Amino acid sequence: MYNLVVKHKKYVYMQVLKMGIALAENHYFLNNYQDMREIFAPFKDKLQIAHFTHRRYFFSDQSIQISTTHPSLVQHHLSKGYPILPNISPNLIQQAFCYLALQNNNNDRYNQAIHDYIHMFDIHFPFFLMEQKEHYLDIFAFSSTGGETFVINNLLNKISDLQNFKDYYLDVAETFVQKAKQHKLPVPIEMQPNLSQNSDFLSPNNLPHIEEGVSLYLEAKKQLINKKFPNAYLTSREVELLYFLSRGYCAKEVATLMGISPRTVSIYFSHIKDKMAGKKKSELLSFFY
Repeated sequence: MYNLVVKHKKYVYMQVLKMGIALAENHYFLNNYQDMREIFAPFKDKLQIAHFTHRRYFFSDQSIQISTTHPSLVQHHLSKGYPILPNISPNLIQQAFCYLALQNNNNDRYNQAIHDYIHMFDIHFPFFLMEQKEHYLDIFAFSSTGGETFVINNLLNKISDLQNFKDYYLDVAETFVQKAKQHKLPVPIEMQPNLSQNSDFLSPNNLPHIEEGVSLYLEAKKQLINKKFPNAYLTSREVELLYFLSRGYCAKEVATLMGISPRTVSIYFSHIKDKMAGKKKSELLSFFY
């Protein structure tokens, strides 16, 4: 049944299955979560984030170290053999970036993980900060309960705060992080990152017209609107236009912000109303409140 057993001193602390990793009860990250919660506690209420996980993926031996405030969720992810990350575009893996993992209709393994997060743990749309170093990739994952709309509105408006916490964590938990390195897990090939041009997450690079937090927010909003009204299908630019109108900008100001003419703004808005079966302007803008 097992193709690899890893031992530490006298104890078997993990078994790599054909399609997953089964951890023994004495594995390090299953027992150090209280320390992680203490580090995270001062920020939890301020950021309105339920859980935090730090993963460090080493390129040389395809291994990973893990520290988390939510051991049962991470243990479930590993035991199911889900990939440690969604598909990542090679041009992004070489820089610091962030992304929001959305559930889609694809029947891939990571999408199944997102389904489990939502339906088994009430965790919606994990949000990741990523930083590549010379020998490893740092993965900082933040997650919240409260439903999809709350998560999108909350996490994407606090990217700078999340980055500040990440820096704080690496500073105060340096010894802690080094200790976790002693308990790295070999990652089976089926769970290793897939460096693909066909990435299924949202990156700030996808929408260059507006700042990164807003671009992620709008792309997520677009998916929610189109999921609710599948026959409408609003484009990214149409959603961007509605967003600016919802913030109180007039048509001329929206035209300047979007780099189009005021007449084009009117045409866009007419198309939106046609797609949305003649909904009133107030109803359309309410999607962003």
